[in-house]
Amino acid sequence: MLQGKDMFPRKYHYMEDMKLPDLSGSAPYFTRTERPPKYFLIDFGISRRYDAGVDAPLEPVILGGDKFVPEFRDLESSQNPFPTDIFCAGNMIRQQFIEVGYFSPSCMM
Repeated sequence: MLQGKDMFPRKYHYMEDMKLPDLSGSAPYFTRTERPPKYFLIDFGISRRYDAGVDAPLEPVILGGDKFVPEFRDLESSQNPFPTDIFCAGNMIRQQFIEVGYFSPSCMM
């Protein structure tokens, strides 16, 4: 998820993103370089809520899209879902950004 609230200081129209909310003119904006947005990794597909006092909840394994999760080796016992979430987020960043080379110097030209 992208949070770019500082990129459009006077907001923008929900359908015409380069116009002001009342469509009275162009929406002033800053580039991503001038005001870098924040990115959040979110996934609420199979989320659960835990009490704050529970340090390591145990849940049955639910197979997801990432087949390389170490916890998926033992499908019979309950697992803590938090390490799985961290592994999947890191694996997604590795596959989508690092290996593809979006951040390599050659892409900056």
